[in-house]
Amino acid sequence: MRQYAPVAQAVVLGGLALGLMSGVIPARAADDLVAKAKKLIGEATTGLVASNKPKTPELELTIDDFEPVTGWVGPKTPVKAPENKKIVAISCATVAPFCANVTQGAVEAAKALGWDATYIDGKASINGYVQALETAINMKPDGIITMALPESQLATYIAKAHAAGIKLVGASSIPEKVSVENGKYDAYVSVREDSNTLLQAWYTIADSDGKAKVTWMWDPGYPFLVAALERSKKIIAECSGCKAEEVGLREFASAANPVRMQELGAGLLSRNPDAEYVLTAYGLNSHSIGLAAKAMGRNVKVVAKNADPNNVAFVSQGELQAEVGASSNWGGWAAVDQMVRLLAGQQPLDIMEENQPEHIFVKSNAPADGVLDFQKLYDYKGKYLELWGRK
Repeated sequence: MRQYAPVAQAVVLGGLALGLMSGVIPARAADDLVAKAKKLIGEATTGLVASNKPKTPELELTIDDFEPVTGWVGPKTPVKAPENKKIVAISCATVAPFCANVTQGAVEAAKALGWDATYIDGKASINGYVQALETAINMKPDGIITMALPESQLATYIAKAHAAGIKLVGASSIPEKVSVENGKYDAYVSVREDSNTLLQAWYTIADSDGKAKVTWMWDPGYPFLVAALERSKKIIAECSGCKAEEVGLREFASAANPVRMQELGAGLLSRNPDAEYVLTAYGLNSHSIGLAAKAMGRNVKVVAKNADPNNVAFVSQGELQAEVGASSNWGGWAAVDQMVRLLAGQQPLDIMEENQPEHIFVKSNAPADGVLDFQKLYDYKGKYLELWGRK
């Protein structure tokens, strides 16, 4: 990840200031937003919700574009999976449960096809990603699936893989500007981190009755997270009774360190004495911010995302307020669906079309062990095997 000087941890991203909420919003519109947010959050806590516009970019979705899931909302076009393929799946970091679980889901799906599949840990750094990609290329697979590895920083190695005839799918990545020829992924798949961000903001509005005082603890090392933060701020700005405060920044290495996260959380809350909610870029060690608040005697609600099982368990215990997320395992199967299409010689789907449903965990519905088997809610594995001609 990009490294930042300590002073950068306290900067306000994108010029966010206390005056963000100065725009005038009609009372009726504000009331409608709170009512719609409460309806959507009720549906997302009692079941699954998904976009009814799977080709619309996630950050362009509105609160009216989400509906309760009553059936399969993923891809409809079947594709015959080829036999005897070999893939390598690279995780951004095994230490991050969401990254690891998506990647392990991809390995599981590939093995369900009878393919050879290998998991590699990217170890939470650009150097680790480079080493993982080089190792993967040397294994001479048919395809490589990456989880949250930004293509702009790895374009040279992506091009190297292409030169070896390898197809690449980027999960939790977006198309970026690269100057290296053939340095872009062949396909992308959202694992709903962007729409997690939307639900995270709408949850905060609903839970506070439209009166939330919000801060963010965010990671600017990924372009898609930066874009998601901007949309989150806009949603909060639409809430006339809400107040947006500072965005605290930290890189992935800090997020992976619970002690450092508690220090950064304490600093963020000290600078924002009115803050009632902290929204995080992903789940890793979000609990440490809650610990910081407790040590300060503050009643602060931390709302994390990505359905990190550790955090879901903390929600069950009442240590975190909520965790928003889609099934990470399902996300791995979705990434393999894109790979199947590429290796079968078909065009991949749009980045959002896998359209995994999302859920919101709160104290009343969070499993004590943090694990919700989405397969019990919908047989997505069976549906993919059917699409791939294996069932």
